[in-house]
Amino acid sequence: MELFLYGLLAVVVYYFTRVYLLKEHLTLEEVNSDYKKLDKKIDSLEHEYRSLHQKIDSQEKTMSKASDQAKAINSSLTSAIR
Repeated sequence: MELFLYGLLAVVVYYFTRVYLLKEHLTLEEVNSDYKKLDKKIDSLEHEYRSLHQKIDSQEKTMSKASDQAKAINSSLTSAIR
C-alpha cells in the first residue's frame, strides 16, 4: 500500500511541477494529453500494487503452511523422544 501511495505522490508532484511551474500556458489538447498520461500511470501503479499484494498473500500462505508443517514435525519428534 505504501509503495502505491509513494508512487502516486511522485506522479502528482511530477505532474504539478511540470505543468504548473514549467509551463505557463497550456492548450486544451495538452491538458487532456497530460491527464491521459497521468491516468495511465495511475492505472499502471494500481495494477502493480494489486500484483504485489497477490504475491505477498501467496507468500504468507506458503509461510503459514510451512510453519504448520514445522510445528507438526516438532510435535511428532517431541512425542517420539518421550
